Amino acid sequence: MHIVVATSIYRQPLWMVQQAIASVRAQTHQDLSLILRIDGPGACGEDLGRWLQDEAARDRRLTVLVGRRNLGNFGSLNRMLRQAEAEAFAQLDGDDVLDPQALALCAEALREHPSCSFVYSRYEEIDQKGALIGQGDRSLTPYSPLASLVQFIPFHLRLVRMSSYRAIGGYRAEFPYAGDYDLSLRLAEIGDVAHLPRTLYRHRLHTASASSVDRQRTVAEAYAVAREALYRRGWADRFRLQLNFDGRVSLHPQSDGPPDPTGAASDPYRLYRVGPWAMAPSP
Repeated sequence: MHIVVATSIYRQPLWMVQQAIASVRAQTHQDLSLILRIDGPGACGEDLGRWLQDEAARDRRLTVLVGRRNLGNFGSLNRMLRQAEAEAFAQLDGDDVLDPQALALCAEALREHPSCSFVYSRYEEIDQKGALIGQGDRSLTPYSPLASLVQFIPFHLRLVRMSSYRAIGGYRAEFPYAGDYDLSLRLAEIGDVAHLPRTLYRHRLHTASASSVDRQRTVAEAYAVAREALYRRGWADRFRLQLNFDGRVSLHPQSDGPPDPTGAASDPYRLYRVGPWAMAPSP
């Protein structure tokens, strides 16, 4: 399975991008290519720009696109993936790091379960210097189509089947902050979702991240995409979403009757738990 890893570059320092690219090159799954897009003027320092061009010249698997305008992270991803010849893709942020087995294990899951539109793993959080903070809690929440409306559970890593990505039209430009959440919800409506309970991604936290700079907009967008999904799935007559003062979204029954905690009665989507670790206790 050929996999393309796509990374949008926007003001990440050279050493962080070097770590991200090194983690791709260290993958045990070697049938891959890496596309990076410099997201418009001012998105890339001179030292990083020179280094990227030098690396692209010596590594045929690496392609560097220089954007004439800023498209945002998800607009950049759409541009990179527009003509990518691959069976699946992974989004790698320019300041994050992949586990060496990440692509191999996720590719195996997609091969074993052709009905899945994407597979997601667990992730851990690191600080700006790369020191471990701890396990990311989003992917520890048991997945269900209803639970995914109140939390972005398949956060990182996601390996997405390219045919599924194209079937739904890719990322939507109207959601520059919650575009990956929106994509995962729409992908779950055309195929199954696989969870691989292994920590395969290191997500860097720092104050310069888009979600920290404009948290209010991120929360508003996440609520909007969840409400859209609630209506698309035909559940609005049974449930309503509420955006709370703390920025969290909660799900409530429309009537005074007891809520359906699983949504099994009207839920056409399934979850595969794949891999030899599926039945093992969570670490």
